[in-house]
Amino acid sequence: DKGVPVVMFDRVNDKINAHKVVVDDTRGAYLATEHLLKEGYKRIAHVTISKNLSITKNRLKGFKAALAKYKIPVTADWIKHCDFDPNAIDRAIRELFTGTEKPDAIMASVERIVMRCVVVLKEMNIRIPEDCALIGFSDNPLNNYLSPALSCISQPTLTIGQRSAELLIDQIESKSILSAI
Repeated sequence: DKGVPVVMFDRVNDKINAHKVVVDDTRGAYLATEHLLKEGYKRIAHVTISKNLSITKNRLKGFKAALAKYKIPVTADWIKHCDFDPNAIDRAIRELFTGTEKPDAIMASVERIVMRCVVVLKEMNIRIPEDCALIGFSDNPLNNYLSPALSCISQPTLTIGQRSAELLIDQIESKSILSAI
C-alpha cells in the first residue's frame, strides 16, 4: 500500500499481493512420503514446524495425500509440530518412540529438524534406515557425506534467492510494485 517493493520467498503470506518465489511444497512432501512408502515403510511420522506457516500446511497436505493414495491411515500422534528450539525438536522426536507402536520412518519438513532427527535417533540407538528411515527437505551438501546419505527433497535455495533478487531489482528499476506474478 505504501509503494514499497516486496518479494516473498519460501515462507509467504498468501493474503499479501506481492511476487512470491516458492517451491511446490505439497508435491515435494508427497514425493518424499511416496518414496518411503515405495521402499516398504508404512508407519510414517511427520515432524514439522509451526502450524500457521504456509510451508507447514502445504507439506502436511502432501504428506497426507501420499498416505491416502496408498491407503495408509494418518496417525495423529505421529504428526509433531515444534518450534526451532533444539530441545523442543528433541522432545517431539523422542515422543514418537514412547508408545507401543513406533514409526518406521520420519518425514521431516525442514533441514534443522532432519539434522536433529539424526542426532536424537543416534542417541536412542535407532539405526537409520534399518530401524527408522528418514527423509526431509534440504539442500545441505553435507548430506552426501553422512553414512548412510540422507534422502531429501532438494531445496534450490540459491536459485530461489537469485530469482527473488531479480524480481526485487526489476520492481525497483521499473518503479512498478507488482507486475504479472
